[in-house]
Amino acid sequence: MVEFEKCFIMLCTNATEDECLRRNLFGDLDWRLQYLRGIKTGDIGLLLNVSKDEVIGIFRARSEPQLNIVPDAWGGKFPVQVRVEPIGKIQRIRGAASIFEKIGIKMIEEKIKSCPRSVDEEQLRRYKEWGKKYGNIA
Repeated sequence: MVEFEKCFIMLCTNATEDECLRRNLFGDLDWRLQYLRGIKTGDIGLLLNVSKDEVIGIFRARSEPQLNIVPDAWGGKFPVQVRVEPIGKIQRIRGAASIFEKIGIKMIEEKIKSCPRSVDEEQLRRYKEWGKKYGNIA
């Protein structure tokens, strides 16, 4: 079981997932940097593949969000980057939208119009409870 205080979620698609996993790097658009500044080295991270509706994890941040850790990653399209490392064996959980809904995070129309980038304390508590109940992640 992984103990944690704070968790962050970053997005990928089928087209970007392999590079995220191969490089141990999560990325986002440059204007998102201000919203990701709360991610600190050591925080727990999850990768949400919006194409598959699948949560991938568990990761630990090895850096804070920075511009262009690997400038050519994803063809330069996602310059805000966080270096991560997997914790143990990578796990995949399908049905991310329904899982997030159970902890109070609503996904809309199978495409995420407003995706959580961080999880508040109440959501974290519910997520940990879900994990204990089902034996995954938390």
